[in-house]
Amino acid sequence: MNKIMTILGVLCLGAMTFAGSVQAASIAKDGPETKADYWTAGTEDGNRVLLDAKGVQQLNEKLRAKCDALCDLKNFPQKLDGNKVTEYIAASLPEAGTYYRDGAVLSDNAYNGLMDRTVATPVDEDTVVRYAVTVQRANLRMLPTDEGWYDGPTPMDQHYDDLQNTAVDPSEPLAVLADSDDGAYVFVQMRYYRGWINKSAIAFTNRATWLTYVEPKEFLVVTKNRYTVKNEWEKEQLYQLGSRISLLGHQGRQWIVRVPQQRYNGQLAEGKAFVPMDENSLHAGYLPYTRNNVLRSAFKLLGDVYGWGGADDSVDCSALTMDAYRTVGIELPRNASQQEKAALHSVSLKGMDVNERSRALFSAKPGDILFRRGHVMLYLGRNAAGEPRILHSASSYYDYANGRLQKQYIRQVLVSDLFFLNRAGDTNLSVLTSIGSL
Repeated sequence: MNKIMTILGVLCLGAMTFAGSVQAASIAKDGPETKADYWTAGTEDGNRVLLDAKGVQQLNEKLRAKCDALCDLKNFPQKLDGNKVTEYIAASLPEAGTYYRDGAVLSDNAYNGLMDRTVATPVDEDTVVRYAVTVQRANLRMLPTDEGWYDGPTPMDQHYDDLQNTAVDPSEPLAVLADSDDGAYVFVQMRYYRGWINKSAIAFTNRATWLTYVEPKEFLVVTKNRYTVKNEWEKEQLYQLGSRISLLGHQGRQWIVRVPQQRYNGQLAEGKAFVPMDENSLHAGYLPYTRNNVLRSAFKLLGDVYGWGGADDSVDCSALTMDAYRTVGIELPRNASQQEKAALHSVSLKGMDVNERSRALFSAKPGDILFRRGHVMLYLGRNAAGEPRILHSASSYYDYANGRLQKQYIRQVLVSDLFFLNRAGDTNLSVLTSIGSL
């Protein structure tokens, strides 16, 4: 994500919420097409297992080889050159530009102060990697601060924090590479991103324990949009679709799960919790990799509010596709451009006119991913009338009002066609760049 993306008509990155006029809901389809069964029933070979567990593992290795945004934590070096860590920190910085904070333009002093402190973060010549696990849902940031930097001063701008990389669920293993000047944040490598995270959200541990979070022997996968676990300390932990929770065993009709917590000294404490065996919320291990399972998972998010970088405990467009595919064990990159780069099979649509693009879509299969600059969409197939449909988390689109194109905020996960407009008045279909599949 970056500042350029925030000006696009539809951007990548609870209850159904609408911002703006009633007209803003006009691209959302309703009726039978908003039901997963409508699409899974008509998907040819939709229930056929495409890859077994070993095949999915090999697929993930191919994805990591094709996209360096994905990290094989199991084989992550235990020591790094300090210059490399400094490069990582510099690469995570936000783009230069004008930002707003508290409704006013961010002063040069405030901007330069935080940027300088971040760049000047002391890094040892030889960095010994430390190990940590998230103990709550937390934000991964471009800078070591929780304050928001925005593109504008309006209340709507507050939904798009330019310093937000992504939200991180509990039980995620982190390789810790540096500390902020004030000691409140650490710079980390996670499985699909690097950035700053508040120390209050993590617990340090040894490498051996950490590896059990990297590759747990047994685990549950969250198969609903969000799931809350209350641990033995009566603290609630929020997990989202596709998250893993380490499984310790079962007792009657309850799973016993491992829940990480932070001790007073910042070290890891491992507790347990009992959760119901609810097949609609949790699955023992990954779901079988079928097209229909990917679609069913994605539809669990339908109607949720658009969440830039995981804001509002929800998903943006690339988080939707990433989370849906993770329920079947496939690790996609976090950002839209990286997902397009990682696609193992890609049909380029660049240079095609609208008719050519429409014909190319006949080759697409349900569960394939459609790409345009700054946005990804899950292809559902064609409805009874032969019209293509997509499921995506959409921030906004453009429509004609009072004789001119105006931005309409929709901010929800929805089913739509491919004909809504961008700020230039082009249909979404006309600016698609590729069709990606795995």
